Amino acid sequence: ACTPPYNTWWDGRCFASFYNAISWPAAQKTCSGEAGNLASIHSAQENQNLWSFAWGGVYDTGRGYWLGLRCNATSQKFYWEDESAFDYTNFADESAVCNTSNGDLRFYLSNSDGKWYNDVNWSWFGRGYVCRKNYLPEDSICEEYELVPSTKSCVSIYGDSKNTKEGEATCKNTGGHLASIHENTVNDYIRRSAVANNLKDGVIIGLNQAGSNTTALTWNDGTPVDYTNFVPGFPNNALGQCFAMQTGSLAGDWVNVVCGTTTIPFVCSKPAYNFPDVFKTGLCPSSYYGDGDMIYSPMFPKVVGPRSCEYLIVGPPGAKQVQVTVIFFETNKCCDTLTIYEGVAGEKKIATLAGSTFNGNVYKSTQGPAMRLVYNAQSGAHIRGWQLNVKAIF
Repeated sequence: ACTPPYNTWWDGRCFASFYNAISWPAAQKTCSGEAGNLASIHSAQENQNLWSFAWGGVYDTGRGYWLGLRCNATSQKFYWEDESAFDYTNFADESAVCNTSNGDLRFYLSNSDGKWYNDVNWSWFGRGYVCRKNYLPEDSICEEYELVPSTKSCVSIYGDSKNTKEGEATCKNTGGHLASIHENTVNDYIRRSAVANNLKDGVIIGLNQAGSNTTALTWNDGTPVDYTNFVPGFPNNALGQCFAMQTGSLAGDWVNVVCGTTTIPFVCSKPAYNFPDVFKTGLCPSSYYGDGDMIYSPMFPKVVGPRSCEYLIVGPPGAKQVQVTVIFFETNKCCDTLTIYEGVAGEKKIATLAGSTFNGNVYKSTQGPAMRLVYNAQSGAHIRGWQLNVKAIF
């Protein structure tokens, strides 16, 4: 539900924490740049979650966290910067009022007691801050990538210059590959997006050429080469066996570049996630899972509410390990966890997943071909759950 830097904290809502101490205006500007606003709080549970995260440990700034709460001296009303309803309060001063004599007040959440305090030095004093943005279910199909309109392709353009190997590594870390392009709509979208970000000297894409054979072309993600947009006279392997798009050209056409040497911005892609039209499972499973099986959270992708289930994975004879690959994952970070354990019994953890987890992440057993998954959803609200794929390793 939430794309980086945001995470799904509670009830499907999206928050992002920043620990560098800056002024209230600078914090709000940062949040706006991340498509959000300084956080609004609408329940005691949300306030508790925010306070629990901010207080103590490495994330304790000692100065508290700016909130998006203000006082409008003209209207004499408190309001949230994101224009959401002012329907919950937790002022340290229970008699706090907003009137013409107060001026323009700004508030922060205290580390020490989770209460809200006014700071008259908001224009220059530095604190940590928390951003919040609206829950957007459509974000889930591309995570932190952008969906190309009218297609099933997700793309993400990086402005920092890297070579093909470095770019591919970055893409794989976010569940994608250097971009594969299968239609002009996607090609044009990448070119226009690059130009909009002032990247006019080209971007690396995920196409490769084997030797001098102009038909021996492959995409990094293994998809078929069913669309090309070469500059006339290309491919030309004398100039390299990887490719870049000329973003300075209206056609966005492609040229050879030297693999591992040419360093320019790059673009990643991955397919958009397709939600099933029907619910894939009932409630908790009653049998083992094996090689090639798909595992779904209860009633995926329907919101099911609080639920606890156990899933047992056992590889076939001859298997040395088993692994699960995240196909889709969306839970509340505060209180909906999927814990992966070694074997069908025991308490040795491989990983605990909650909130936003990159689709494509892989988790492997190390002590034989068996795993146990425990899903503990204490909230389950406004989230769709998860889908994993099982694979045996021989």
